[in-house]
Amino acid sequence: MIHVIRAAVVASIGILLAAHANAELITFDNLSDGGEGTPISNGYAGLNWTNFNVLNTQLDPDPAGYQNGVVSLPNVALNGGGHAASFSSAGEFTLTSAYVGAGWNDGLSVVVLGKLNGVQVDSTTLTVNTSGSTLETFNWSGINEVDFSSSGGTPNPEFTTGAGTEFYLDNLSVVPEPTAGGILLVGTARLLLGRRRVAGVENG
Repeated sequence: MIHVIRAAVVASIGILLAAHANAELITFDNLSDGGEGTPISNGYAGLNWTNFNVLNTQLDPDPAGYQNGVVSLPNVALNGGGHAASFSSAGEFTLTSAYVGAGWNDGLSVVVLGKLNGVQVDSTTLTVNTSGSTLETFNWSGINEVDFSSSGGTPNPEFTTGAGTEFYLDNLSVVPEPTAGGILLVGTARLLLGRRRVAGVENG
């Protein structure tokens, strides 16, 4: 009986730790788009999305920076109309990294803010281009919202069908962080496991 309980406790700890230790790689490739940009619905990848559209770069009829920088085919996520965009969650997470590039303007400035319950705790400013995406490493922990705003840059003359301050993301890496209840549950399970081990030694 002790072995059964011990196995169950070990399995529970493993599941809980795995759920909170593994980064979720968000590629946007399992979303549908006809090449014109489709709003990302709340709940996708466990996050709430504001003014982020998914774009199928292979179906997009206009040559632009999206095709140059897509990391995993075929989709990227972009800020609709070049306006401010964000994603958030009810629980805290770590923003690990993302590939970021510009849709139309070279030298585009992208301001990224990390917030916890509406209070800014992290910030950085990126400069991106249409020639390709760049892996940006953040490692921002203890946040539940990321805000983006883009401005400036110079239109790429090769893209004759458009210009603007749209940027894009691909292969976004986010790590959900354990809740207080989850931490308490793991701690309780470890305590129980320790007691069972002591009892096993005393009875052995």
